[in-house]
Amino acid sequence: LQFDQFPEAQRRAFSQEMRREALERLINEEVVFQVAQKKGVLAADGEVRDLLLQIPQFQENGRFRRDRYQNYLSNVGMTSEEFERRIRKQIVM
Repeated sequence: LQFDQFPEAQRRAFSQEMRREALERLINEEVVFQVAQKKGVLAADGEVRDLLLQIPQFQENGRFRRDRYQNYLSNVGMTSEEFERRIRKQIVM
């Protein structure tokens, strides 16, 4: 069955459960990240830069394109600091 074929009550319950699980996952990730930081587990600036430069969506012909990066940030409403914090978090995790 497709999602829209389930009764409304089941769709609502499923949606609420998915939201709860997503929120719980985000909270757990943040807690783990903060504990890692307190214990000195950090991602070096070079590691963040290297990972950023490897993201295929920001490349053209195998080279990083800053304009693609800036366009992405603009489209998602995020600053480079926010995005790079996410990368740093991924590395630490």
